[in-house]
Amino acid sequence: MGALVDDSYQYEMRQGERPRFLDDGDKAVLVDRREYRLNAERALIAQFVCQRRLFGMVYSRLCREVFDSLKEGGGVFLGGLVPSEKLSPNLKYPGDIDLLAIPYQDNKLLVDKTLGVEIKII
Repeated sequence: MGALVDDSYQYEMRQGERPRFLDDGDKAVLVDRREYRLNAERALIAQFVCQRRLFGMVYSRLCREVFDSLKEGGGVFLGGLVPSEKLSPNLKYPGDIDLLAIPYQDNKLLVDKTLGVEIKII
C-alpha cells in the first residue's frame, strides 16, 4: 500500500529584500514592563525566539530534516501572534498562530516547510 501523503510536493517562493541580520547582543524585541505583565504570552514568545540556542534546539527537534538541510545563506523567518486571517481570509480558528516559522534558503522561502507553534503558559 502506498503512502497517503505525497512528500514530493515542494512549494518555494522568491522573497524580496531580506531583513537585516541580527548579531548576538543586537536588540531584536523591546517589551516594556507593563506590556510584560499585561501580555505574558507575547513576552514569553519574544524571550523564546531571542534565545537563539534554545530556539535552534527546539526547531531542530521539531523539524530535523529542514534544520539539517539549511546551509550558509539559510535560516528561518519568525512571526509572532500572526492573525489566522492574514494566512487565509476564511481561516477563523485559531484566532492567531503564536509562532510562525518559515524557513528560507538564499532568496527562496520554503513555504511548504512552514511550522506553526501554539505556546501555552501553564
